[in-house]
Amino acid sequence: MNNISIKAKSSSGKTPHIVQFIFESGTMKVKCNCPAGRFGNFCKHKFGLLRGNDYWLHDEYDEEGYDNLQKIHAWVQKSDYLPLIIKGSKLQRAVDEAEAAMKGVRKDLATAMKKGLPGPE
Repeated sequence: MNNISIKAKSSSGKTPHIVQFIFESGTMKVKCNCPAGRFGNFCKHKFGLLRGNDYWLHDEYDEEGYDNLQKIHAWVQKSDYLPLIIKGSKLQRAVDEAEAAMKGVRKDLATAMKKGLPGPE
């Protein structure tokens, strides 16, 4: 397979990040030019596109981007990336649920700290 570059959404929404999928000797490396990706670290752009999530495409009308995303997703489904992606996705859901629960606890604590709570007699 030839190397593939996909434009990914950035936090600013203006200038896309470029995620590169580099195929060498039966392996695929993934690079991104976002701040985390520049240092070879995990980034949401690489993870989202590896998962086949079109949300991360910079331009929703980019047919080439969709086609390339489908190619990447098909390759990933047959690769050793798949178990890592499944594990990461499950853990991310757990983190999201915990963050949502924590938001509710913070709200309850803020209310309690304003109004006060009874203590020991």
